[in-house]
Amino acid sequence: MPKTAAMRDQVNKFKQELILSKAIDLFYEQGYTGTTMAQIASELGVTKPFLYQRYQSKEDLLEEMFTRTEALSLASAQATIASSDTPERKLHKIVSQVVELGIDNHRLVSVFYSEERNLPPRKVARSKKLREQWQASLEKLLEEGRRKKVFSFGDVKLTIHVMLGGILWSYHWFPEYGVKSRDLVIREVTNAVLAIVGCPPQE
Repeated sequence: MPKTAAMRDQVNKFKQELILSKAIDLFYEQGYTGTTMAQIASELGVTKPFLYQRYQSKEDLLEEMFTRTEALSLASAQATIASSDTPERKLHKIVSQVVELGIDNHRLVSVFYSEERNLPPRKVARSKKLREQWQASLEKLLEEGRRKKVFSFGDVKLTIHVMLGGILWSYHWFPEYGVKSRDLVIREVTNAVLAIVGCPPQE
């Protein structure tokens, strides 16, 4: 790719990131339905055509937010599950990665969990399928740990729901929880979730 074309591509991606970042803030602060493309343009100090050259609608922005969140959570989990680590280490990595994702990207993750109803049906179906795949992988990992007698739990699906409740809501309360540091919260939430299946804290 010629240098000028590469530079144009980088500039365009930078502009897309600026738009997406501002849209995340506004969707988080006033909701998807309470935000307009005109407001996003005004907040950025740009024209509406500037936005429409890169995102044709609010729906496109919301879909991109969902795609980003899914990619961040699924890619790391799949790589960890496919590794040769022990079940304990795999579970520790997956849980800590998801907790970290929620804390470091709490506005994006908040939009992800609160605005699904505004997605088009095809995207809702895709997101549901990806979540089911993620949970199936976690179920397989837990059963592996149970066979190796390093995890202890009852019904696997119920156990996963309880675990996910502890993991996924960290994005919601962490911004207001200023008593402990980010790293300490990640460690303590991770260890609390591991304890649900009788897994000791991992170093």
